[in-house]
Amino acid sequence: VEDEAVVAAALRRYAGVVELVPAPPLQGLEGRPGLEAWVVPHPDDGGRCWQRPAETPPELLPGLRLSVFAPEPGSADARAWAEACQHCRRFLPHESQSGGFFLAGFEKR
Repeated sequence: VEDEAVVAAALRRYAGVVELVPAPPLQGLEGRPGLEAWVVPHPDDGGRCWQRPAETPPELLPGLRLSVFAPEPGSADARAWAEACQHCRRFLPHESQSGGFFLAGFEKR
C-alpha cells in the first residue's frame, strides 16, 4: 500500500478535523510531492496491479479495503487530493543518498 493511500484515507476519515501542512524544508534533501494516483498490487504475487476497484477481480475485493485505491479520476476527492498531496514529500534513496522515506504532517484544526 502506498503511503499516500494512508494519508488520503486519514484525510477522508477526519475531514474538517485535521489538515495536511506543507513539509518543512530539510537541508540537503530534495523531496518529491506525493503521488496523485497509484496502483494496488495483487495481494499474493504483487505482479498484477489495478488502479480502480472496478478493474480488480471481484474475488479479491473482499480482502481489500477500498481506501487503498487512489481517488476516482475526475472526482471531487481526486481534485482535493491533487492539491493536498503537494504537501507530502517522498524521498527516494537514489536521490537523497539515504534510505527512502515519506513525510506528511497533519495539523489539528
